[in-house]
Amino acid sequence: MKKKIFTRKRAALLLIACGALLLLLAAALELSRYPWRAAVGVSADLPDPPPIVLSPADEGARLITEETVESAPPQAEEDYVQLPGDEEIAAIPEAYVALGVIKIPRLEVSEHLLEGTARQLRYGVGHLTGTAAVGAAGNAALAAHRNLSFRYLDLLRPGDSVTVTVGENAFTYEVYDSFEVEPDALWVLEPVEGESHVLTLITCTPYLVSSHRLIVRARLTDVNGLAPAELSK
Repeated sequence: MKKKIFTRKRAALLLIACGALLLLLAAALELSRYPWRAAVGVSADLPDPPPIVLSPADEGARLITEETVESAPPQAEEDYVQLPGDEEIAAIPEAYVALGVIKIPRLEVSEHLLEGTARQLRYGVGHLTGTAAVGAAGNAALAAHRNLSFRYLDLLRPGDSVTVTVGENAFTYEVYDSFEVEPDALWVLEPVEGESHVLTLITCTPYLVSSHRLIVRARLTDVNGLAPAELSK
């Protein structure tokens, strides 16, 4: 009898130890991903993300980069039922179209920008088809998973910069607002009153709950080193 009790105690202690180890590993992973350099004011040039390598789950799909984007299938406007969020079961696209690269210094984010917000979010940040193109007049909406590219999107503050490079053009936006909405608040995709060139970043919130969407707004301030107003001169 005593032997059985002793064995149960050992098993219980082992389970507790395993649970504590998993918590420590999760905490270590979280700490390793946190943008510490930006948090303490240390700036550093962000390298470009590594090339996209499609997973075996996307067998049959093509990868089209900005150098070959002319051969991409046409993108139709999409009617959204709700804002992008957790990945849903979606058909493998004919092609993954990589438009460029998005960099967010405050978050130490450097990710590929792809067209579409379904399976594309496995490989970076997605452009919501049907919204304005990056750098164009209107409201360009981008989305990413909270547990991947936009893990710390809530850390962005007014004045922080977001740069999106598409082809030879680098578009720099400055954050000016952030708020939370319900998943069906599609009005955030519409043109923004009083703003001509807007970038809207979207991700799920709260983290791991995903009941709402976090929205970050930024306005275009720089195109290849020039203010937007100077481009028309």
